[in-house]
Amino acid sequence: MEILLVDDNPIELQGIHFLIDKSGIQANVTNATNGEDALAMLQIKPFQILLTDIKMPIMDGVELIKRVRDFDQDIRIVIISGYDDFNYARSLLPFNVEDYILKPVNAVQLLAVLRDVIGQVQGDQEGSRMPVINAALAIIHNDYAEALTLENLAARVFLSPSYLSSLFKKETGVGFNKYLNDLRLDRAVQLLQGSNMKVADIAGHVGIENVPYFNRLFKKEYGMTPSDYRQQEYRHV
Repeated sequence: MEILLVDDNPIELQGIHFLIDKSGIQANVTNATNGEDALAMLQIKPFQILLTDIKMPIMDGVELIKRVRDFDQDIRIVIISGYDDFNYARSLLPFNVEDYILKPVNAVQLLAVLRDVIGQVQGDQEGSRMPVINAALAIIHNDYAEALTLENLAARVFLSPSYLSSLFKKETGVGFNKYLNDLRLDRAVQLLQGSNMKVADIAGHVGIENVPYFNRLFKKEYGMTPSDYRQQEYRHV
């Protein structure tokens, strides 16, 4: 869980960060001291929760939230502010804000709100995991012979590589690279059994251009080289 915490007061920023760290909540907290810096971070890294002050220099929290909603409709937003001003809260209603916490921050209230929001995010993620994994698997099975990497696969299913990597392993039981290599080797076995293609051509045909690497992978999986495997199959015919 990735949380972006935005507050121009360094003492309050550190205090809230410390509170979250010590609460047992499983989350990575990143700090920003104004809306402009926060916006730049949000544009290059996926966060699930935005925890922001309102009154800040350079870009205030209201403008930050409006700008964030231009490109991210899913991030959960919680406001922490010293201004008990209904006009602020009312102006942000169209931007789907989860909660509005007044300063000085009550630790019990803040942690209760965060746990509730994290629960919502996790529920959404559970519901969306299998469609994403199914899409990733379809791409792998269709494009295994191409120069397929975790990075370009992640881009095609609109996830970060690190998140896709952990999600893929959780849902399939194996890492992306092993799954892809196992699929390629399985296709290679089919070609060794059912064609007269050269081993080097088979390697390239299944997406592994480096023939020595292909041979090492094959031997590690099947206990013999591709050529020996083919000879064994011929003897059994």
